[in-house]
Amino acid sequence: MLNRFFIALSAVFLLVNAPSLEAQELYSEIDTDTHFYIAPPAGELKNILRWNPKRVALVSPHRGGPMPGYPENAIETFENATRYGPVILEVDVATLGDGTLILMHDSKLDRTTSGSGWVSDANWAAAKNLFLRDNNGTTTTYRIPKLSQALSWAVGRAILNLDIKKNTDFTKVYAEVITAGATEHVMAISYNLQQAVMLNKIAPDMMISVRIRNAEDLNAVKKAGLPLNRVVAWAGRELRSEETYRLLHEHGIMVMQGTLGFDDTSLDHQIMLAGNDRAYMTILGLGADIIATDRHWAAQKAIRFPSLVYFYRGKPNKSIN
Repeated sequence: MLNRFFIALSAVFLLVNAPSLEAQELYSEIDTDTHFYIAPPAGELKNILRWNPKRVALVSPHRGGPMPGYPENAIETFENATRYGPVILEVDVATLGDGTLILMHDSKLDRTTSGSGWVSDANWAAAKNLFLRDNNGTTTTYRIPKLSQALSWAVGRAILNLDIKKNTDFTKVYAEVITAGATEHVMAISYNLQQAVMLNKIAPDMMISVRIRNAEDLNAVKKAGLPLNRVVAWAGRELRSEETYRLLHEHGIMVMQGTLGFDDTSLDHQIMLAGNDRAYMTILGLGADIIATDRHWAAQKAIRFPSLVYFYRGKPNKSIN
């Protein structure tokens, strides 16, 4: 059974050294100088996110992977998340009143920044001077990033799964992806089939997360003409049957399983209360391929295998005899 998880990597995962930002309290074993980067070669993202029996199990930190000291949707938080393993970072794209595309989940600035008021009323001249707050309400030294800044950071480091917020024009989002040269580092979230078709029409070369929970949903996706080699299935926050995962795999589709949520019913919460992070492995064993979670550090620790071989980019630190 475990052989299915001992992967011959189709992506290139890079270990690089960088200065430590802050000591970790939630995962004391982490090596703060090591980062796990994803650097897909040109044209390869669709193959990396295409299911095969030797697929790489991945983790998708919700809202970029916030932790104490690391706020939602901050580039510093993304970089921190790469210390735990290679990531597909779910991030939120919103639009300021002056048209600037930024990363922000809420429709108001109050909870996550030192500012206040509606995001849609703010402009970049003011927003860029605000400080981000973590989920404990602690104000950090980190700033709101533009989408363009996040895209530039992602190239050679991670995949961004873009959650396009209300009143944000996907055409403009896609234009920034192209400008940043980040097409191999992004996918887009759709909330219904109609939106998925629209996203695919605008960006036919982009991977799309599409809600597929059963055979009926899959048939609807096929009927709509969406290219299955550009689709990642979003299974929702409830576990699906092994038959459903198997059906999607037969079509070459990877499955992103949500364990995230801040309520008592979320799988993350149940796993935390049970004190059994190995449950993330059980979810992968059922057939999930990507764990979308609010506990990325725990999921990464549970699924990382000593047999995984990572490629190192840099000069050798010793001669070969």
